[in-house]
Amino acid sequence: LWVPESMSGNTKRIFAMPYEQVIERDKCAGKILPFLDECFKYIEERGLEVHGIFRVSPPKPALDKLRHDLDKGISVDISRIDEVHLVSGLIKLFLREMPSPLLTHELFSSWIEAIELSSEEQKLEKIKNLVSQLPEAHKVLLSRLMKLSMKILEHTDTNQMTIENLAIVLSPSILSCKDPDPQTMVESIHKANKTMVFLLE
Repeated sequence: LWVPESMSGNTKRIFAMPYEQVIERDKCAGKILPFLDECFKYIEERGLEVHGIFRVSPPKPALDKLRHDLDKGISVDISRIDEVHLVSGLIKLFLREMPSPLLTHELFSSWIEAIELSSEEQKLEKIKNLVSQLPEAHKVLLSRLMKLSMKILEHTDTNQMTIENLAIVLSPSILSCKDPDPQTMVESIHKANKTMVFLLE
């Protein structure tokens, strides 16, 4: 069970807060929020073969209740949740509401440029460089998300989640432009999906 160390005022809020700030505030071991750690372990143990994992949306009232409790510092036992899609939905919701996404607004154009490089070797080097520029807590969370995604892809025949499916549902939550241009939004989303596919490969 996770209860934030800071229990006064608004200091316990975790959703829609700068991730590094929350990690420092709550002195999280391993630079990952314990509730996220529990969510990843839950899916690794119980959700890898679930059809449409990360794609199927959970019931909104139940998801909102979990978010509310976590933000209020109320103990939430992730292991007692019966609905797998509720746990994957909680991860997606947290990622989507990060003020600066996992791959950061600042590096958005660099990620898009990297994925357009024609040389696979250059592309790999550029992306390794971009990952090294991420805040430490972002790197840890990205690594956990990628490891979970790879395990999900090992069960594609059962869960029906291909690499393209995972990219489509996860990329909007981890890579986005701070001030999107309506004229180029569709193209940017397509390139963000390509970036996610490359990371998963």
